[in-house]
Amino acid sequence: MVTLAGESHAGKNPSPLALRCYAFGSGSSWEAICVDFDIAVFGSSLAEVQSSLETGIELYLDEVAEATPEDREYLLTRQSPWFVRAKFRIWVWTASMFAGVREFRKFTLQPQLPALR
Repeated sequence: MVTLAGESHAGKNPSPLALRCYAFGSGSSWEAICVDFDIAVFGSSLAEVQSSLETGIELYLDEVAEATPEDREYLLTRQSPWFVRAKFRIWVWTASMFAGVREFRKFTLQPQLPALR
């Protein structure tokens, strides 16, 4: 179970949230996705999609903080479908084995978690 700032279990502090993200593209066409929350963005550079994805995740977590506890549990465990996650794992493996036409990056984001209402 993922917790937001201010929420704890049995008096323990919540651990930082590390989100699995992937970006791929070439030239001026890039896409990035956070498979842990099923959030995707498009942009013209790697830096742009990474920044946009981080902003999108922060906005998503702000909305999660305002949700009811029941909705919050669902929203914090909503992942991309299994086949999307599998596709990116295969792409990571393929990109590490072969030099492709498209660039591919795997990265982790650790967003600042909002306080609960």
